[in-house]
Amino acid sequence: MISTQDIADWLNAQDATINAIVGPFVPDMPDGLCVLTLVSGPGILLEGTIDGIAVQARVRGQQRNPTDAETRAYRVDNLIIEASKPGAIGSHWFTDTYRLGGTPTPVQNDLDGERVNFTAAYVFEVGRL
Repeated sequence: MISTQDIADWLNAQDATINAIVGPFVPDMPDGLCVLTLVSGPGILLEGTIDGIAVQARVRGQQRNPTDAETRAYRVDNLIIEASKPGAIGSHWFTDTYRLGGTPTPVQNDLDGERVNFTAAYVFEVGRL
């Protein structure tokens, strides 16, 4: 099964500025960061041949710069949605990637750091055989 670390490594290989790490813990630093956390997804599909694995991407921008957070969030969104399909993440093949809901949306700021966060959830359909 694909792991959250596999997805983080895959994103970082495509764009090192994303700085993707495995959540759910969100560290105080650095400012520009993408925290990936497993969430409940669609599960087993196509008579058990595909597993729909869902992750939430929480993307944080630089201090006092909401535009940076939004730009980073849409960069992550684009890399996941526009990934070549089928494709490989680590040693696993995925057949499709898509959002579990809508586009990245802002969530509560980090009050101590004045940093904006955006979240969105994504599904990776991964072969089980």
